[in-house]
Amino acid sequence: MSGSKSICVFLVIKEKAAGQNIEILNAAVVSYSPLIYYLKADWLLNKAGLEVDEIWVFVDISDMQNEIAYENFHPEEVSSLYPMKSALISFLKKRSFTIHTIRSAVEAKKIKAFVGKMKQFDPRSLTGLHKNTVELYYDFFRDFDNDELLRSPEFHGISYWYYDTALIHLADKGLELGMKNMIKLSDLCDSLNIKLRLAVHPWQTQVMRQDTMDYYVTSWRDFCAEQNIDFMNLFPVFINGENPFTVTQKYYIPDDNHWNEEGHRIVAEYLSKIIE
Repeated sequence: MSGSKSICVFLVIKEKAAGQNIEILNAAVVSYSPLIYYLKADWLLNKAGLEVDEIWVFVDISDMQNEIAYENFHPEEVSSLYPMKSALISFLKKRSFTIHTIRSAVEAKKIKAFVGKMKQFDPRSLTGLHKNTVELYYDFFRDFDNDELLRSPEFHGISYWYYDTALIHLADKGLELGMKNMIKLSDLCDSLNIKLRLAVHPWQTQVMRQDTMDYYVTSWRDFCAEQNIDFMNLFPVFINGENPFTVTQKYYIPDDNHWNEEGHRIVAEYLSKIIE
């Protein structure tokens, strides 16, 4: 289960595991974090009746921000008519010009208001970003009601939170919230005799710093030791003696902290050894 890891790693490991009669399910969705991991696992295991032997969770520094943004999120039960309603709305949006126009206008107005709120932190006022990126950002923060943090440049510079004494409180708050939710997930797994593994992986900025045991890694390592959770540190996969600039060019999407195809390959090879 991962926040945003591509299907590539999943497919490689799935093929490897198939030879050992192991079935692997991919529950990855963009911008997940420990709170959502716990809530989704609880639903899948206790309500949907899914049966698994292990759950693997992959976290990175974006989870600190996600946890703060999701702090006041509470899931709501949806009506049994919800799937029918969603299907009807989708049908009308695709086939009714009037419905499509109205809904598009409403969403555009909401996004415009959100972008206006964000202008103070981004000198480009989000205009330099791809439309899909703006909409994703809007979806992620639409229920986040702390305008002071939302407008703060520091809040969006997650890469520097625990390197700056003025920002370390944000890192610690994000980690604290994440660890509380990870304990809930661990307790859930223990109650159902499910093994829990937690992995950390670096952003490009962390690769450039060449520290395989930085604040984020040691925080989760110590947490896992206390909670008896298997810990996997993927930092050495990318901080491996190669020139760090070469590594970021070779294994990451340009101007992005997600891995490219080659990055997914080396992570898949590393993880595959665990299930051998």
